[in-house]
Amino acid sequence: MPIGQKAWNKGLTKETDERVKKISESKIKYYHSQEARNEMSKMKTGNTNWLGRKHTEETKAKISEAHRGIELKENNPNWKGGVTSLYDQIRKSFEYRQWRSDVFTRDEYTCQQCGTKSSYLNAHHIKTFFNIL
Repeated sequence: MPIGQKAWNKGLTKETDERVKKISESKIKYYHSQEARNEMSKMKTGNTNWLGRKHTEETKAKISEAHRGIELKENNPNWKGGVTSLYDQIRKSFEYRQWRSDVFTRDEYTCQQCGTKSSYLNAHHIKTFFNIL
């Protein structure tokens, strides 16, 4: 609406103007019934059959089969030319994760530099990571 122009329905009510009354009455059909509102309320509180549904074993098998063999292709935004860096290969390997876990267990989750116990520790190498390779 242009600046300074008055809205057509400003100050009008359904009691004073037939157009406003007609619009108001046409919107009544869009309101939910009390029964529908009660059902929606149950959904929010978890008292309905719709919440907590699980896939059947058959559906799970179909989903699994559909995803089997899917690989990153060149048109995928995460595609990096088909090359995984040696650093990533090592950090994601089972042996690395096992070594890291063993170091934390051996040191009782205690920092060897400052002596504090924390769940946010780094497993440090005596030699730098790339010198070992």
